[in-house]
Amino acid sequence: MMLRNILGRSNRCTAILARAVRTQSTQVEKSSVKGPIATDGRHEIDHAVDYEHDSESVKVRRRDGSMQNVEKLRGFLNYQRNPEPYRPPLERLQDWEEINPVPDRDVDVAHTALELKVQAARCMDCGTPFCQTYSGCPVNNLIPEWNNLVYQDHWDEAIENLHSTNNFPEFTGRVCPAPCEGSCVAGLVDDPVTIKNIEYSIVDRAFRDGKITARIPEDRSGMTVAVVGSGPAGLATADQLNQMGHKVTVFERADRVGGLLMYGIPNMKLEKETVDRRVNLLREEGIEFVTNADIGKNVDVNELKADFDALCLTLGSTKPRDLPVPGRDLKGIHFAMEFLTANQKKLLMTKEGKLESQWEEDNWITAEGKDVIVIGGGDTGTDCIGRPKVIEGSEREWPADLVVLSMGFLSPEAYVTEELGLDVDQRNNIQAVYGDFRTSVEGVFAGGDCRRGQSLVVWAINEGRGTADACDQYLQQKRFDEVDSTQITGAFANLSSLSPNI
Repeated sequence: MMLRNILGRSNRCTAILARAVRTQSTQVEKSSVKGPIATDGRHEIDHAVDYEHDSESVKVRRRDGSMQNVEKLRGFLNYQRNPEPYRPPLERLQDWEEINPVPDRDVDVAHTALELKVQAARCMDCGTPFCQTYSGCPVNNLIPEWNNLVYQDHWDEAIENLHSTNNFPEFTGRVCPAPCEGSCVAGLVDDPVTIKNIEYSIVDRAFRDGKITARIPEDRSGMTVAVVGSGPAGLATADQLNQMGHKVTVFERADRVGGLLMYGIPNMKLEKETVDRRVNLLREEGIEFVTNADIGKNVDVNELKADFDALCLTLGSTKPRDLPVPGRDLKGIHFAMEFLTANQKKLLMTKEGKLESQWEEDNWITAEGKDVIVIGGGDTGTDCIGRPKVIEGSEREWPADLVVLSMGFLSPEAYVTEELGLDVDQRNNIQAVYGDFRTSVEGVFAGGDCRRGQSLVVWAINEGRGTADACDQYLQQKRFDEVDSTQITGAFANLSSLSPNI
């Protein structure tokens, strides 16, 4: 009976809140949108907060049209969602830079501190913040806390709070699909809080203001770890282990560090300068990076295991799903990663911080002037298809000069797992239990897409942090066993010197 009463009150409160939001939303629908909507779904026009200020306070316009001081108690009712717009399309067509605005570079588009304060005020401080649970943020970002810090203009504390759970918010703030916003309680009756926008604004401003500097560990454990793969899982694993005091070396088979972040995600979503900035910081903190090191091919994986106290595999899921049909071997058919990698390598950063072409025309895959077909639509395509039924006589032909196979990935490539003798699951991913991350071989751990299967960057960071914790526990026990064994041996030596019978 008590449970029914509680649920009944909760449902009535939700209904009242919904009516209040609908009432206020109706009042501003006629004036809240000041211009056309861009094709990407964001406003491409003047999005500035309508405000006025005097010597004592700053007042902003609420949904009901009144001008009041920014306040958080009823912020989700008073202010509408206003995500930061993408850079104007005509401007984006002229360069290879990312669509998100940078605070200093894109001052006409990037949100001001006041605009971010207003958006942070929309956070409800709800009793159960689903945004930071596993139904929301995979790394459990303390979202209500740093929203409140932004609202209070405590930006230095906000970046410390954000870094406590997320090693690379500048990556997730750009490429994450924001499950946190999908879990936002405010989104039940209105638009969710602009969490992703606030996240990358916190880290971008911290970098801009020099608040993010190298954190060099004061104490070292004397233990060494090899991390294979420098994608988000590998970088998170390395970062965590390095801060724990272990000496970390990261091996990357490509010519540049970053894995998927460097060559798998185009510049329009994630500029490579952003990746290099973080990698250089990790290098300054003591992590060593070895590139052009293809473990299992030009580097013996068993020698690697023997040379280090522990081995962490963060290989990613790199074996693409193929299309075994007649004509597969024709010229001009490429896997999506071949296309993306070739084009990302073509655009290298100059010393002046500009992207320009560095390759000859025959060294990359161009779509210019060609009829292009991309096969594969991601999760949405497979959800719609379900179980396809072949219809006789429905075959069609489309002319194409370039065909890109973008049908996902199957598993990590087998040569590393086979050489180490690792157990794999039915999908050929490395067998390791989530939360433990130990493989079937002692001292070898696995995390990220090579264990979980292809997933999000934010889940890779989660797995990297977990892999580091499991590896650290193993190293601590190994160090204790070595010290304990030495002490016992020394004790027996002392006793034997006292008595010849021992």
